[in-house]
Amino acid sequence: MSKAVFGQERVPTWFSYLFNLAREGKSAPIRFCSRKVCSRYLKLSRRSFDVVIDGIKFRLSPKNNLHDRIMMRDGKIPEDSWFDDLFGPLPDNGVFVDIGANIGVISLSAWSKARSKLRILAIEPHPKMRERLLNNISMNDAGETITVVPYAVGEQEGSMTLYQPSGTNLGVTTLHGDGAKNARVTFDVSVRKLTDIIDENGISNIDLLKIDIEGYEDRALIPFFENAQKSLWPLRVFIEHDSRARWDVDVIDHMTSIGYRVLKEDQHNMLLSLN
Repeated sequence: MSKAVFGQERVPTWFSYLFNLAREGKSAPIRFCSRKVCSRYLKLSRRSFDVVIDGIKFRLSPKNNLHDRIMMRDGKIPEDSWFDDLFGPLPDNGVFVDIGANIGVISLSAWSKARSKLRILAIEPHPKMRERLLNNISMNDAGETITVVPYAVGEQEGSMTLYQPSGTNLGVTTLHGDGAKNARVTFDVSVRKLTDIIDENGISNIDLLKIDIEGYEDRALIPFFENAQKSLWPLRVFIEHDSRARWDVDVIDHMTSIGYRVLKEDQHNMLLSLN
């Protein structure tokens, strides 16, 4: 794959103008209407846009990824309120494992905040999302810090079907069996156990682990905690719990039973720390 060149996908001037009106218009009706036009365009446009958000270069495709639409619409990273809690305690030579890296928003944010000897594993099985992830890493020259792992994480090694239930949000693609009900596209992907991925990459400790894999979090983490040496357990875990109802085993309850405590939570995510 050729290296992505930032600036090839420019944001239209008229959109930038409306975007500014949506945020800073002198009246509420102007802000409302401008925001509506911007949102509609982002849902319909088939193209990508090169933008800088929080000092990071991104190529966003808002038509088919909700996270991209939110970033284009709001001009910020949705999880930025978490960044002090996530990245502040990371040591200079720390290790961050990002399971379900999507286009690399969290991985690149960690890289941007640290810019030192931090080591990042960005795990993303979806072929289109992984290509975008690699593009974003390339545009920021972050390849020395971020290693992309092209596998899904599950209970055992093998091949599984990745279900894509939406054409407007590739971020909800899942290995969970209930994804077959509404799948628009499917992919056969290689699945590896987290212990094997960690071992293959020569990692002996994890300072922060983030996981967002649409209802498959329990299948990825429970076998890891049962089989990995405790020295490999992440010191902190940032987990999305929107799909908690899909878990066979409540992984948050399991984690609190083996020594983790909840540091912070909101309606979508939770941060836990190993005592």
